[in-house]
Amino acid sequence: MSKHLKLFILLLILYIGLGLPDSLLSTTWPDISKDINVSVGYISVFSIIAIFCSMISSSMTYKLNSLLGVVNVILLSMFMCFSGIIIFLVFRNFESLILVQVIMGLGAGAIDSNVNFIASQNLKVGEMNFLHGFWGVGVTLTPLITTAVYTLGFNEWAVYAVVAGLFVLLIGYAYMFRELLDVEISDVQSEGAKLRVKGKDMLGIAIYFLYGVEFLIGTFLASYLVTIIGVSSAKAAFAVSCYWGGLMVSRLLMPIIFKYVKSSKVLYLHISILTLCAFLINVDSYNLLILTFILIGYCFGPIFPTFVHYTERINGEQAGFYISRQISSMYLSIFLSQVLVGALATKYSLAFFSSIVMIMILLLVVFIFIYLNTYKSVID
Repeated sequence: MSKHLKLFILLLILYIGLGLPDSLLSTTWPDISKDINVSVGYISVFSIIAIFCSMISSSMTYKLNSLLGVVNVILLSMFMCFSGIIIFLVFRNFESLILVQVIMGLGAGAIDSNVNFIASQNLKVGEMNFLHGFWGVGVTLTPLITTAVYTLGFNEWAVYAVVAGLFVLLIGYAYMFRELLDVEISDVQSEGAKLRVKGKDMLGIAIYFLYGVEFLIGTFLASYLVTIIGVSSAKAAFAVSCYWGGLMVSRLLMPIIFKYVKSSKVLYLHISILTLCAFLINVDSYNLLILTFILIGYCFGPIFPTFVHYTERINGEQAGFYISRQISSMYLSIFLSQVLVGALATKYSLAFFSSIVMIMILLLVVFIFIYLNTYKSVID
């Protein structure tokens, strides 16, 4: 087996692991909220804590890599995610859950930045998209584990035990093949503190900031459909599944599509479709909304991984610095947009959700168009 294939398999496994915790709390929350005696609505608070901590760690990853080395930061971050699961499994109270969100958020942000950095240096653009599709595998796997555990007659804490066990395997596998992740920190990289984002580099930051709308849709779409459109919870859940499914299928198909079509042309097509979808979000037809969000998810698919690839091609040895800043800006967007929509929903209603999503998508389209034309000679 070639070194490239070994690294690709390892990165796929890491991305499945990155997705596992993302749906762990939400999947088990109805039962956990009863056990720790808090309102179901508190899940948004814990989500915001984790996102904020991920934003901090992703912005600091570049400096941590210079101090500890990329492979050590990845292994430490994975251990932090594992430790968070164990802490909550042992103490099972409100205070421990806050601590857990901090620990796991910090770990997830650093893993996200570094895995993308390593992938950008070693993978083709199609492989990058396929890699990101396996985050969806991890997010989907946790609910399936939960269903299996409940069916066997165990409670939600057994789910945490199973996921903790999977993390032991993930950490062990990553440690065994750690030499594949051992990216050398060049002199340019080690001077990350001296680098500054300026000029055209702000385009990438803006795109990732606006791309935070992907997570915003995943968080509030079901509630919007139930409270504003008036559909049943089952139909709302199905719509969310269609949205994430469209995104996952898109990323898994991109390696094939990019063999025949340039990535920039694919993105031009996708932002054209997103422009139309942005206006269709405001309709009140459930069937049309299902189609709209499938298309939005599908069109979102290649954006994140492809722009990671572009960043590496444009910035070379300094790519790690810019990737960490871009991912940090995305976490900041997720944090701010969730707070905004949550506050508006509490004071008024979720009717503002569709307008905010429409504006963010249209701005995202504009910045992607400017970026593709600015760097046309480099990315094509």
